[in-house]
Amino acid sequence: MLGETTRLILSLLSDGKRYDDVLAEFPHLTLFDLLNSAAEVSDFLNAFPGQAKARAVFRALAEGYGFEAVEARLGVTLFNVQQAAWQALDMDRVPRRRRKPAAKRPRRKRGKRTSRSS
Repeated sequence: MLGETTRLILSLLSDGKRYDDVLAEFPHLTLFDLLNSAAEVSDFLNAFPGQAKARAVFRALAEGYGFEAVEARLGVTLFNVQQAAWQALDMDRVPRRRRKPAAKRPRRKRGKRTSRSS
């Protein structure tokens, strides 16, 4: 689960705000908070194998690259960053179920097979 600050930052990013907009609107947040949130999202997305692009975006943001550098480095647009933020928020909302180990799953009972004759 993502932290409260991270969810706030993700919701602002998904609205199209950049880091300097977030810092101007919420003066209690620091650049360190933003970088930590990006790292937290990148780690969170490791559990989802189909999210390589979103994970790369947040990894680059966590390394301190600005939006323009991320856009140039990864060939993404601001829309892709917004989309990655939305995906992370959606995945955080969905409860994840853990599967039981194979030894503890109920086994199907196999009965005798009978052939039908017509």
